[in-house]
Amino acid sequence: MGWTSMHREPGMTDREFYEQEHPNTLTKEGEILDCATVRGVFYAAVRQKDSREVWALVVLMRRSGGYFNFTYKVLSDTSGPVEDRCPIRILDLLTPLSTCSHDQEYCRLCNAEITPADGQWLSHARPAQRPEVAGPRCYSGYPYGANAPDGGAPFHEPGGTATCSTCWARDWRDRCRANAERETQARTRARTVRPGTCLRFTRPMQFSNGEERDTFTFETRSTFRSPDSDRRYRIPRWRTDYDYEIVNPTQS
Repeated sequence: MGWTSMHREPGMTDREFYEQEHPNTLTKEGEILDCATVRGVFYAAVRQKDSREVWALVVLMRRSGGYFNFTYKVLSDTSGPVEDRCPIRILDLLTPLSTCSHDQEYCRLCNAEITPADGQWLSHARPAQRPEVAGPRCYSGYPYGANAPDGGAPFHEPGGTATCSTCWARDWRDRCRANAERETQARTRARTVRPGTCLRFTRPMQFSNGEERDTFTFETRSTFRSPDSDRRYRIPRWRTDYDYEIVNPTQS
C-alpha cells in the first residue's frame, strides 16, 4: 500500500483513527491487542479472529499544514519495515514465525543474491537487468557512505536477508528487540549523568548556527551548556541516539 493523504480532525487517538479508517482489518476481521506510537510510527499487535494469528501492524505517519494535514502508509512486519522501534510488549504478543531455510547467500549491504568465486562474492544479472549489476561490487541499494577504499561501490559481503516475507519479518523483529535492549542499556547508563557532568560525544554535534562541538556540560533533561561559557544547547534523545563518554563524573 502506498501513501494516503487526507484531512484528519484532532481529538482521536491513533488507535481510534486507524480502527475507523480500516474497520475490516482492525475491527471486523481482526482486533488490536496492544499498540503504541513511537517517534511518529504507530505499532500494533493485531489478532485475526478466524485463525487467531497475531501479526504486527506498522503505520508510518507524516503531519503537515493545509487541509490535507495527515499522510500515512500501512505496512506489516512481513514487509520488513525500516522503522524498528516497536515495544517489546507488542513483539511478545506476535505469533512465532515458521522456520524457513534458503541455500542462496545474500549481500548484507545491498541484499543482492551472491555466490562465492575465487575469493570474492559475485552477483549475477537477471534477464532484463543491466549487465553492470553483475560483478563483485554492489550496484545499488547499499548504505550511504559504505563505499570501498578506492571510492567505488562496496564489495559484496555475505550476511544479508533472503527475499522471503518470513525472513523479513524475523529480521524486523530481531532489529526491534536489539534496539529496545540498546535503549534500555543507554537509559540505565544515562541515570549516572547528573547536573554538572561533562560529556564528550563520539561525533561532534552540528547546530543551526553552523557551530560544531563535541563536549558539553549537562544541566537538565535535554539542555546542555558549553564548559567554557554560558551558551546553552538542546540535544534531544541524547540518552539513546548518541555515543558519549563521561569526562568528569559528579558525585550523587
